[in-house]
Amino acid sequence: MHPHLHAHSLRRVPAAISLAHRAAAAHRGLSYEVIRFAASGAAGCWPRSRAPGLWLQRITTKPPADDQTAVAIRALEGAMALEEAQGGQLVIA
Repeated sequence: MHPHLHAHSLRRVPAAISLAHRAAAAHRGLSYEVIRFAASGAAGCWPRSRAPGLWLQRITTKPPADDQTAVAIRALEGAMALEEAQGGQLVIA
């Protein structure tokens, strides 16, 4: 055993992993609720806090070109044909 690793230190590893797992789960849950609340359009500072991200999205994205749209349509048609050939039910939402 490494001289700096003691048995009592190794016994704490599962507890530390468990704590980290619980903290990550709590963080995911809280993040989900914050995003859900922000998306609800509730009054207050949320619309103003989202504005910079929306501005950045507006200047960094653009509609697809016609050839990109054609490729996407062909890919969807191929996926639907494969699904139908395999006996799956087509669901278009």
